[in-house]
Amino acid sequence: MRLTADEYQHRLEVIARAMRLYGEAAQGNINTALEMLNEPDFEISIPVERFQGLTGSEFDRYERITCPDCGEVMNLRMVPKNDEGINSQCVCSNPLCDTVLDSELTIDDWRRELSGHQ
Repeated sequence: MRLTADEYQHRLEVIARAMRLYGEAAQGNINTALEMLNEPDFEISIPVERFQGLTGSEFDRYERITCPDCGEVMNLRMVPKNDEGINSQCVCSNPLCDTVLDSELTIDDWRRELSGHQ
């Protein structure tokens, strides 16, 4: 079963806490730091398939658009100010697909669009 965005965010927070508290004692080894943290019910190893499509971004909570070429989820990224009026790009999450779509929407516009609040 795939992790939810909340589960993934919690996982990132636990890892950060373990590294902040025990990273030096664990000599930078995340697994050792997690074992030292001794967080109940925290799986140290999880199959990569459970993370598919999750980036740690706030946009993980929303159903995103899919790539018109391969059908995978598109990630969003801001772009620097430019003369073309492009404010963001949709980038395919599939490492084997090089689809990138320019968008005039800002990241805030995308947030409103994906959350259903116009």
